[in-house]
Amino acid sequence: MKILIALLLCGAGLFILYLWMQARSLQKFDREMLPLLGKLLRNPTLQPEHQRFLGALRERDQRLQQIKSKVPNLGFTYVPSKVVRDRLLAHLSLHPDDEQGHERFMATFQKVEYLSDGELLEALLQQCVSSQNALAQQRIELCLGKAIALSPSLMPTLRTYLFDTPITFASARSFYSGATRLFRLPMEHRQRLYNMTLELLRQNPRSVAARQLVLDVGRWHFGKSHENGSPTLFDDERVRHDIQVATASGNAGEPVLSRR
Repeated sequence: MKILIALLLCGAGLFILYLWMQARSLQKFDREMLPLLGKLLRNPTLQPEHQRFLGALRERDQRLQQIKSKVPNLGFTYVPSKVVRDRLLAHLSLHPDDEQGHERFMATFQKVEYLSDGELLEALLQQCVSSQNALAQQRIELCLGKAIALSPSLMPTLRTYLFDTPITFASARSFYSGATRLFRLPMEHRQRLYNMTLELLRQNPRSVAARQLVLDVGRWHFGKSHENGSPTLFDDERVRHDIQVATASGNAGEPVLSRR
């Protein structure tokens, strides 16, 4: 039995080492991208460097597919290095309307399966607030769609994003995606998020997007209080009542809070 256990442990160790070596093989593409990103940060119009960067990404994605075909269904994933991430973000911070910089960012993160990078999402949310353009919104939608197990420390940035960007169905979807991917939220934190949406609706009583956001976040919030995760008819009625009160109150008074 001891020999069998030792063999199993040895096999598991070798397999982990194999996965580590495969992940290391992808890092060479990051090293190729860094000097290209440095040149493009100084001169965003360099078309050859832009095309070489996209070519390196395609090679990286092909290599990633080869690895995943050998280790199926084991959750192997790859995320660009922090240095690559920071250079992409720095470029977009300086040139928020640069379509090529946007293309590089989207191409870099489109093949990433899971993201739990709070710093990345916080920076993207802040760029949405500061630039308020469609490209910034596309970037945050892409990354929030891949987000898992986010830290509750992202809540203040989500609030700023909610109130300091124009309320649209796209921004409402992004707030909902961010809120529902925060990890292990206690009831009082969920209530705070729900109250944010009620406050937004009170300030924008004619906004269909704000009304839908209250409904979605409210059903998620109250549903989490039940074992099956689904809201009851009573919960739905409670949310609809809160919507009526918020739209009726307009811009007067304090934010409307739902009481249990």
